[in-house]
Amino acid sequence: MSIIGGILIAVGSIICLVYGIIILIKAFKEHILWGLGYLFVPFVGLVFIIKYWDKCKKPFLMLLLGVLIEAIGFGLMTPSMIKQGQLQMEGLEQQLEQQGQAIPNQ
Repeated sequence: MSIIGGILIAVGSIICLVYGIIILIKAFKEHILWGLGYLFVPFVGLVFIIKYWDKCKKPFLMLLLGVLIEAIGFGLMTPSMIKQGQLQMEGLEQQLEQQGQAIPNQ
């Protein structure tokens, strides 16, 4: 499942990148200050999207779809990452026991 999760994260990231750039281009087409604000000033992008919703609706919703795909990918990866971490901890505990060192209490 972690491979599928990784693929979903990559696909979602690409979707977010592409549609984020599309919104940036729309901001610059509206006015150069909108574009610069979108790039450098926090929340100006959100204000731009709200103010020009008719122009930004589709790219913004696609951007949210990309975020959703990423979240699903992270959700699929998390259980396998936890299991992998548990296996690594068990291996470290065994190494400590072999060396005769005490295992710290949790």
